[in-house]
Amino acid sequence: MTEAVLKTAADAQAYALAGRAKVTLRSSVSGQHYSYKIKQAEEGVYRYFVSLLHTGDEWTYIGQITENGFGLTRQSKLSFDAPSVKAFAYFVDQVIARQRIPAHLEVRHSGSCGRCGRELTHPESIDSGIGPECARITRTTPSRPRSGTVARFRLEPSAS
Repeated sequence: MTEAVLKTAADAQAYALAGRAKVTLRSSVSGQHYSYKIKQAEEGVYRYFVSLLHTGDEWTYIGQITENGFGLTRQSKLSFDAPSVKAFAYFVDQVIARQRIPAHLEVRHSGSCGRCGRELTHPESIDSGIGPECARITRTTPSRPRSGTVARFRLEPSAS
């Protein structure tokens, strides 16, 4: 599969909230990266379950995105203290809620359509993370959480 960097906040949000996304977040400051699976609970409902990739193909549930932002649930396997959870909360706050990709954050998709999961082969689809058929179906932009809903977990790069 052809993994690609999502260059705009609009593309990153559309991909992440398409229903079956696999996103990798990488900090250019620390070099640290984490991969997440974001699955819509059901069609038409603004509720997404988020899992973190551990070793191999093992996914661990960490929380959910709702109109109120990203949060943990009773089933969450990690706490807000975990760097991977903080990184995802930061992504939701900055990219989905505030519609901006900070210069130090790289957002990548897995090379498969964020909506249906099929491999992307068309150049424009690889750039956006959504296949041409799914792009025609999902022309509307999903709503987003209020800005600052996870601001307490903001991870600005440290001044060095």
